[in-house]
Amino acid sequence: MNLPPEIQTGLEGLVEELGKTTVNRALQMFLRDFPVQIQELRRAADGKDHAEFKRMAHNLKGRCGMLGLKPLRERAYAVELSHQGPTAGQRQELITELEAHFHTLSTGLAAYQNELATRLA
Repeated sequence: MNLPPEIQTGLEGLVEELGKTTVNRALQMFLRDFPVQIQELRRAADGKDHAEFKRMAHNLKGRCGMLGLKPLRERAYAVELSHQGPTAGQRQELITELEAHFHTLSTGLAAYQNELATRLA
């Protein structure tokens, strides 16, 4: 499994606290929904509704934080903070960085989620 040790440890802590079934479902939904949320965030980044963009980025940050995915959470926070400052192009660059980091972690997260599913069987 290709996860940084701190993320692996954090996920194991969640399993102990919340149970395999809950963490398995949360990871499954996160892996499914994150790409969709990124695309919605991209569309909002080019719009004029800064409050909606901030809300979407804040929700994404919260989902990352809930799973203990600190590197993703930090990048999502940078996106959230960009709601009024940078240009739309700069917001898109921050979203691209967030998306790239997700792709770096997604294989390891999917493997961990599959391992949890196996433990449930």
